[in-house]
Amino acid sequence: MKLLNEKTVKEALGVGDLEFVSCSKIVYDALQQDWMKNHEVDIPSLLEEGIKVLIYVGEFDLLCNWLGE
Repeated sequence: MKLLNEKTVKEALGVGDLEFVSCSKIVYDALQQDWMKNHEVDIPSLLEEGIKVLIYVGEFDLLCNWLGE
């Protein structure tokens, strides 16, 4: 995290004064109601309606992995 908050790195990325955090508190708080829910049953009807979906399977992601941990 320290590297991504260095001034030269921020300038190279063009992010201005934004501070890099590993997990946004705003996003984390918004997803508190979404823990351990099986959304697999909802996907077929979305696809049938022609709604485009992005399915993220984060096997190595701390917060969004296929085990639902």
